[in-house]
Amino acid sequence: MSADLCVTLLKEHLLKFGVHLDSDVISLTTDGCSVMKKEGKAVNVYHQKCLAHSIQLAILDVLYKDTKGGEIDEDMPQNNDEDGDDDEDNDEKDENGSFEIIVSSKPPKREDIVYEHVINKVRKVAKLFRKSPTKQAVLKKYVEEDFHKELKLITDCKTRWSSLADMLERFLKIKICVRKALIDVGSGIDFTESEYTTLELFPIYLVLLK
Repeated sequence: MSADLCVTLLKEHLLKFGVHLDSDVISLTTDGCSVMKKEGKAVNVYHQKCLAHSIQLAILDVLYKDTKGGEIDEDMPQNNDEDGDDDEDNDEKDENGSFEIIVSSKPPKREDIVYEHVINKVRKVAKLFRKSPTKQAVLKKYVEEDFHKELKLITDCKTRWSSLADMLERFLKIKICVRKALIDVGSGIDFTESEYTTLELFPIYLVLLK
């Protein structure tokens, strides 16, 4: 909807409770999308944009941009319901990304991005099994033998909080099963001990999971 319509609907809804937007409301808190910014300017109250949304935008700008500044993989899903098979562990997320803390106004150089390759590799493996029922069955066999329950690989989604951490946590939890399944399906993909260590030391992963 337009910002003007949003303001009108807000006023009408508040009046149901005897509250007048122009005289009774001091502050309005919204997310930071453009229509909300315009709505904030259209009302005579203090407008506080959601800090959580600002943090999310910062995460997208750092983790889901390639080193040339453009978003990677334009056909990536925007939410976790695209293929309709979520489980209780938030199984549906997706996108390519990288991470590096740079205390500088200059954009990071390609050689400074140390996590991009291995995270993309995890994402590729997760998609490999999720998109093939046959391959998924191979992984499921090993997982149930070791954990006595079904644990699927997770793909991340840029609109989902902590989804990248969820993807890495699940991958590391069942990494032995994944390695066996990758051999059985003849994928040719393997992870070195150095790559496992890189994933375990991934800063966002530690912050969100500890």
